Amino acid sequence: MNRVNKPTETFNVKRRCEEIHAQYGTSEMANYRLQQMCDKIAQDAFVEGMQSMIDNIPDLEWEECVGGYIAETDIFNYYIDVNENVKEKYTLEFPTGNPIYFLNIDEAKQAANKYYKGKLKKALGL
Repeated sequence: MNRVNKPTETFNVKRRCEEIHAQYGTSEMANYRLQQMCDKIAQDAFVEGMQSMIDNIPDLEWEECVGGYIAETDIFNYYIDVNENVKEKYTLEFPTGNPIYFLNIDEAKQAANKYYKGKLKKALGL
């Protein structure tokens, strides 16, 4: 299930508390509404923090190695093999197999970054 982030509603917490107490007094319903408001604020902050973290994941850093390029992460290593003897000479090797072939190195690097960030999002439940 994909979560859709709605922009956090901005409001004055003090004023909202006063409105709740004006409507419900000091009843259990007032306490319930205040708890709902606090839970919503906490949930929005959590979701926005997670999204901010995902948005700021750096791209993979590539280094030349024997036969092509490598990007090492704490989770997986990504390889781009270079074969000058074929038309689609850049082969992106995913950690799970299923290589993909590219005509240029930039496309291969972009695909690796997309895959990498997608895996991180999935692991975080986003």
